[in-house]
Amino acid sequence: MKIKSLSLNYRYALLLTAAAGIVGALLSGCGSSNTSSSPTFSVGGTVTGLASGSQVSLADNNGPPLALSANGVFTFPAAIAQNGAYSVTVTTQPAKQVCTVTNASGSNVQANVSSVGVSCVTHNLYVGDSGAAKIYQFALASNGTLAPLTAPSVTAPGNIGQVILDNTGSYLYATIPNLNEVAQYSVAPDGSLTAMATPIIPASTAPYEEAASPDGKWLFVGDQGGFSVDSYAIGTSGALTHVGTYSCGNPGCSNVQGLAVDATSSHL
Repeated sequence: MKIKSLSLNYRYALLLTAAAGIVGALLSGCGSSNTSSSPTFSVGGTVTGLASGSQVSLADNNGPPLALSANGVFTFPAAIAQNGAYSVTVTTQPAKQVCTVTNASGSNVQANVSSVGVSCVTHNLYVGDSGAAKIYQFALASNGTLAPLTAPSVTAPGNIGQVILDNTGSYLYATIPNLNEVAQYSVAPDGSLTAMATPIIPASTAPYEEAASPDGKWLFVGDQGGFSVDSYAIGTSGALTHVGTYSCGNPGCSNVQGLAVDATSSHL
């Protein structure tokens, strides 16, 4: 009887030991499942300069496009794995703008990415119409097509000789030969022109040709009737200040037909 009792106790102990082993294995399996999963990280950034009513589409690693129609923060829906890589591209440009991406790619990712920058700018073409005394304004798309702006033209004070932009594209200057003036405009973010507070600056007789220095400091105007060149300083607000009038030769040039400034802005 004692031997039988010992045998039952022994088998009971074996069952308890086996049960504990199974529970331990299950718990161990759950724990290893949690620790084996790799973390994932989001990819995003900020859009700036996108015009109202426009839309740009982006993709990460050639994935599904993400359409954006407003400036601000964006995040791609799909995350990337730890140690993964990302590459952001523009898949569709806005109709009247060109968007470029900075901080577009990276690898060995260990945290959420929010440094991708998408900057959108409007490229424009301006056409001076001497007969109508107007400047026509167009948006220039990335494929070279032109589209008139909402306001297709602005009225100039007189017959236009030439139009020119400063080095930043923020200001436009138009010679008005019949009035001996230079008209000056500010360029809005959407490319539209607005006359400055002082809309015109006096020039010599029959101003026509124009050249702006690459450093953005000077505007030169060739005067066909005055046989000379006017020099203007371009202020921080784009407004012109007359520096002086200079003869282009001895006894003087008879008809100024071209002006050019070298790349260092040191010679005309």
